[in-house]
Amino acid sequence: GYFSGKAEDFSTTEDLSARFTAAVGGDVAYKLTTSTSFIGTVNPDFSHIESEVQGIVLSDLEQRLTDRRPFFQEDGRIFRAPIALFYSRRIGEMAYGAKLIGKTGRATYGLMNVKEKNDESHNVLLRGLWDAGNASSFGLFFASKEISGTYNRSVAFDGSIRLPKALNFVTSYAGNWEPHKENTRAFIAEVNRKGNPILSLAYRDFSGGFNPVNGYVRLTDVRQPSFWGVYRWPVEKGFLRTIKFESVQSLTWNQDGEKTRGNHFQLIGFDLGEKIETGVFYRNWSYDVYSNWVIAAQTTYNRQKPDRIFVVYQHGEFEGATATFVTTAMNLIPFRFLSLGIEGENLWQTFPDGEKTR
Repeated sequence: GYFSGKAEDFSTTEDLSARFTAAVGGDVAYKLTTSTSFIGTVNPDFSHIESEVQGIVLSDLEQRLTDRRPFFQEDGRIFRAPIALFYSRRIGEMAYGAKLIGKTGRATYGLMNVKEKNDESHNVLLRGLWDAGNASSFGLFFASKEISGTYNRSVAFDGSIRLPKALNFVTSYAGNWEPHKENTRAFIAEVNRKGNPILSLAYRDFSGGFNPVNGYVRLTDVRQPSFWGVYRWPVEKGFLRTIKFESVQSLTWNQDGEKTRGNHFQLIGFDLGEKIETGVFYRNWSYDVYSNWVIAAQTTYNRQKPDRIFVVYQHGEFEGATATFVTTAMNLIPFRFLSLGIEGENLWQTFPDGEKTR
């Protein structure tokens, strides 16, 4: 358990008790069986949690960040799905939260309920996964935000099927509904391969207004085919170990058949032994009335140790403005803009340490 206090200057009185708010809270984790766990929290105090450092992302789309609050991190993988109906950073200050995670035979399940203080909403998640064998699975996901007088609810079905030649087929269909609004839906299908080469062929079809309020959906009213490929060529000659080739291609139309976006990315990278990694890429992407481009180079020295040095050069045009960035940083894990794949909106992040450039 723990105790916390907060003083707010909402009053003109000098009496501290009139401006002081106290709260008592606690966390509990209990293993009901060898395969079932209960995790709960009341008035959680997350003031000691370090916020994720945000760099500059020149994009018109939202950047996805990691939620470092322990309640959401513990056994949180069960609530991941191909269509992200739940993104825990949507949850604000919590009054309490509870979740039950377990496994029975081939079935894995998770149940979560979180009450927010600001709007007194109940955020309910129910997730079930069934292991079909041969690295294949099928799942069901229910997500709901219940507020007095209204709600936002979503249901998704998903499947992952192992194919020959180390290929995987992933698909999901989701529906979302609210009172007095037309029901909306989303569909994705992807064939991917891990290892070398990496391959992804995907198709997304989201109707306009698809809005799981606690989820993470960047674009709606889209039909989007995309390709992502990575090949590492082992050279092993002198200091040159491998050469990496990467390509991302995607086009987006709305439900009326009008082209709305394009994203094209090409990279070549060089692994120069254990200490140095470098690479260059070119990206062109468009949306609305804008056509943007960037060319960049990255070098990482001593990348296997904490005292690594990181250097980035970028030059390009974003929404009509031309800019050049040269950035150096130390003692950080370099962001992998060289291999972000089809989630390509973060490919022009100038620096991950939050420091100003010149």
